[in-house]
Amino acid sequence: MRPINVAKVALSFCLVVAGAEVGTRAVSGGLQHPQDWHSAEIRDKAATLETQGQDFSLMITGTSQVRQGLDPAAFDAASNHRWFSYNIALSSAVPSFQEVWLTEHVLPSSSPEVVLWGVSPLVDLTRPDNSSPLSAYGQARATKSGLLAEIDRRLSARSKLAEYRPTLREPANLLRIRERTPAVLASRVDSRGFEAVFGQTVRREDAEFASTALAAGYSGAEEAALVRVIEALDDQDITVIIVEMPVPDRLIELVPPSDKGSDFDYESGVDQLDALAQVNGALFLRLDGRFRDASNFTDYTHLNREAATEFSEWVGIEVDQLLN
Repeated sequence: MRPINVAKVALSFCLVVAGAEVGTRAVSGGLQHPQDWHSAEIRDKAATLETQGQDFSLMITGTSQVRQGLDPAAFDAASNHRWFSYNIALSSAVPSFQEVWLTEHVLPSSSPEVVLWGVSPLVDLTRPDNSSPLSAYGQARATKSGLLAEIDRRLSARSKLAEYRPTLREPANLLRIRERTPAVLASRVDSRGFEAVFGQTVRREDAEFASTALAAGYSGAEEAALVRVIEALDDQDITVIIVEMPVPDRLIELVPPSDKGSDFDYESGVDQLDALAQVNGALFLRLDGRFRDASNFTDYTHLNREAATEFSEWVGIEVDQLLN
């Protein structure tokens, strides 16, 4: 048996890799670019934080309720431009998600004096299982942890073959051109992180989702995550303001009565949120029934553009008075 010529094998391997690299560079302009982040909104907001994070004195965060409900431009104007704010809210970013997003990505890239956190007891603290969005977030190339993930990121920055590896795994992707990139990759937010695309109709599944989530009752795990984030921000001398996010009466009416097994009541939930904020050194803004009319919403949880502007201005005025 002839001995293996290690030098020839190594040379052949290098030639194959080099050829694959050249080939990938040649066709990369027409390939679907792999999505390094869990979503386009995270990608865009992470990029803004990297280049402008130190410019913002106030961060606005929460779920898509906040992304679509608190406009930094309207908020800043109403507070006499005391702040230069940015909306870092993300879809499904309940407290357990915020704990990762804020501590691992937002705070290392910024130095806000204040974090304004929009929270709704019916959205942030009642969901039965919030693990899926957080798991998907952690599996993305840009956020995955571990040595292999770090090696992959470093190689991807230097090699088209490594960068496009997820795309090249699926032969069908070779036939896709950039213009056919899925809509999920398109950005939904403007330069200040605020919602750029407003929905218009109440869908049946909105009511079904709301009813299912509310039936699950209060989530102690999310409350605990909320407390941990407040404590982490306080450790960095960042003022935390919790603002009750608006929900329509039609959503509150979906809360199952206590005789049906529900352990949740809306007004009690707001009281509990207020008490939690005070005990942990955060400030709290209570709506006291404002913005509950169905005409203010595009669905069961998200404000329409006009109501979002009005709400943002109200919050700006209240925050300015609260901190004065």
